[in-house]
Amino acid sequence: NIPSKAVNIKAFAFCNCSGFDGILTLPYSITRIYYHTFYNCKGLKGEISLYRATQIDSYAFVYCSGIQISSISNAKYIGSYAFCNYSGLNDSLSLSDEINIINEYTFYGCTGIPKNISST
Repeated sequence: NIPSKAVNIKAFAFCNCSGFDGILTLPYSITRIYYHTFYNCKGLKGEISLYRATQIDSYAFVYCSGIQISSISNAKYIGSYAFCNYSGLNDSLSLSDEINIINEYTFYGCTGIPKNISST
């Protein structure tokens, strides 16, 4: 698991990750997911909450599958292609009322687009 005091997950940290047979637990302290962090990650399982994340950089979850994201309700910035060709959004997704930017192609090609997208 990632230490409970971590606030960022840096670029490429789980890029091209495969074969991991466990559950990734992100601490609630995470406030930023850098670019390409989970790019093409196909081996992680589990549900993660990005509840405190205020910034999700471009390409953060591109081509990622296996991880279920339950909340991005405090994000103020979501970069280009952040969830492009991603599969794993839950049935409902909460976005912040204070979101400033959702860039182009953020959810392009994403499977499992929630039936209910709401603001908090």
